[in-house]
Amino acid sequence: MMLYFKNPYALYLCIPAVIILLALLRRTFIKFSRADEKASYHSSNKAQRILIALMRSLVLCLLFIAFSYPFILEESVSEGNPHATILVDNSSSFMIFDQAIAQDLKARIEQDIPVSLRYFSNGESSAIGDAIVSSLRPDDNILLITDGHSNKGIGLGDAMMLASGLNTTISALRMEPTESDLIVSVTGPSQAIYGTPAEFYIDVENIGPQQLEYELTVMLNENIVIRESARGTKRFSLRRYLETGHHKIKAEIKADDFFSQNNQYHKTLEVLPKPKILFVSDRSTSTMQTISYVYDITHTSALPSSLDQYTAIVIHNKNSAWLDTNIDQLSSFVSEGNGLFVIGGDNSFDMGGYHQSVSETLLPVRVDLSTEEEQDADVLFVFDIYGSQSADIDLDSEVEQILKEIKPYRNIGVVGVYIDEQTGQVRVLAVEGFRTAEAERIEIPEEEEESDLRHLSITNHRHFITSGLTLDARISGYNRVVSKPAATVLVSTRDRKPVLTAWRFGLGRVAALTTDPEKWAGELLKRENSELITRTINWAVGNPGRKKDIDVRVSDSRVGDIASVYVMSEKRPVLEGYSFSMTGSSLYTAAFVPEEPGFKRFYDSVMAVSYSTEYSKLGLNPGLAGYVSMTGGRIFSKDQPEEIVEFIKSNSVRRKFREKSFSQYFLLAALLIFLLELCIRRVIENKKSIYIR
Repeated sequence: MMLYFKNPYALYLCIPAVIILLALLRRTFIKFSRADEKASYHSSNKAQRILIALMRSLVLCLLFIAFSYPFILEESVSEGNPHATILVDNSSSFMIFDQAIAQDLKARIEQDIPVSLRYFSNGESSAIGDAIVSSLRPDDNILLITDGHSNKGIGLGDAMMLASGLNTTISALRMEPTESDLIVSVTGPSQAIYGTPAEFYIDVENIGPQQLEYELTVMLNENIVIRESARGTKRFSLRRYLETGHHKIKAEIKADDFFSQNNQYHKTLEVLPKPKILFVSDRSTSTMQTISYVYDITHTSALPSSLDQYTAIVIHNKNSAWLDTNIDQLSSFVSEGNGLFVIGGDNSFDMGGYHQSVSETLLPVRVDLSTEEEQDADVLFVFDIYGSQSADIDLDSEVEQILKEIKPYRNIGVVGVYIDEQTGQVRVLAVEGFRTAEAERIEIPEEEEESDLRHLSITNHRHFITSGLTLDARISGYNRVVSKPAATVLVSTRDRKPVLTAWRFGLGRVAALTTDPEKWAGELLKRENSELITRTINWAVGNPGRKKDIDVRVSDSRVGDIASVYVMSEKRPVLEGYSFSMTGSSLYTAAFVPEEPGFKRFYDSVMAVSYSTEYSKLGLNPGLAGYVSMTGGRIFSKDQPEEIVEFIKSNSVRRKFREKSFSQYFLLAALLIFLLELCIRRVIENKKSIYIR
């Protein structure tokens, strides 16, 4: 049995309180006329004073212990009231499961414990979280019979957290579909740039006990691009170079499956004209040639007076003097919603005077001077003096010749490397000036180790630039920078040196590549790695349609979901059947709920509407077990009614802990000791009175 204290700090006051009490008891408040009288008094009352001091100290300690509220926890166990609430999914997607399973399970469980059966959801709405919340009762047990796919209302995770707080245990039933169905879907970009390939994947998923045969037809605009017969789950790919404008993709399967609603999928692709990019560099570069296939490039070494026609600027290896001269124009350009991509080199960042310059405020990185260390040598010469060569090389004369042939450096190091024939170890002969001395044995790292440190790795896979991207490149150099707090490092070296960093500046976007593809990072221009640069420019460009007088933005949607139409215009747009409201500067929005699948046109934009999300995910949700575990629940099969009953009964046993305080006992003890002290003092005083008489 463990004793706890609610106010443990009160215990710490015992020591200073006792010290103060003893100090007061040592003092005598009686005035004596002579010193011998005072000494006689202290001598005659010494035992009494010690006894009083001890008893009062004990009383004081007991009072502070009582104030600290000592208590123990008493556990009480109650059998509880075993009860189960069975929640049954009644949505369309659950129709592929055995519909009689709920009634059968209820009949078997209620032989032992009371059972309540409730149905939730209907049609194409699966609000599992709402059903759980509305059925919650403290200390209850809920059994879910559902596929676990929720598309409306409160999220499953939030509902489980709320149930856990009420000590409600939620379990679920493991089931397999009894009907078979096919689901077709298309994944791919919603936008592409002219001249770049658009790649799509058409997935056909087979749910249920049977592997179904089907015929897949994929239409691009009005042309059939895929027609193939297949069986079961399979993925098909489509890769095309397309003209500018909006393109419609429709995938359809013909099969004898359970649901026909998910046998068609609609998708749109907008191919944009090449964005106009201003490339600023002192000379034509390989980087510029690489991206010229994707963008409409204008090369210059100085900024033109007007930047209105450009959506992004790429600056390659320019120093701070040039940037500071143009900082006002660049800042305005980016703040208005455009993009800036700064590429490093031997004339930029730490090598170009960016440190604490005005232009550094625009960038997502700042120059890092903390890594600068005094170097032992600016130039290091290594000679192999092993074997026959050792007799032919005089290190002192070699050093002298080196100094004659090269211009003076602050530090020059010369070492000779050889193998000790007796030990077989690598030894180093070091030269400082013209004096030679045998150096201690050093460990020479393998070349791969240094190379690995310069290998680039993606540090953030959730960003637009790096999502789904693979990178296999090494660099030989980089600019020393650190990222700013609001920036995101996307690519770094293996030793965590930032290489590609991005952030938002005003309404625009700025990215910094702190290496040079021309000199240090040529592998970034290879076909398999160059996508990093084009993606960065695409991200910086953002929405290229913002330069148009009227820009209409729509996203593909589904039946029953809320869809929106966004129009950037100086005037309120008018479109029959839609009501636009202003939601920003020159931004108008209209919301609606699509009722049928197909394609809808809004001005010059097209929206694809596919089947309801209710038919996009069928079968048992594999994450359902994780959700129920949040409440201490389990996954049962339909053939385990006895285990379900035992689990519910064990959960119904409630253990409660009650605090039992001991403060009153310490207060009572303090009172008794105090009364005892009074009695002792009274007895002593009475004896003194009798003696005096």
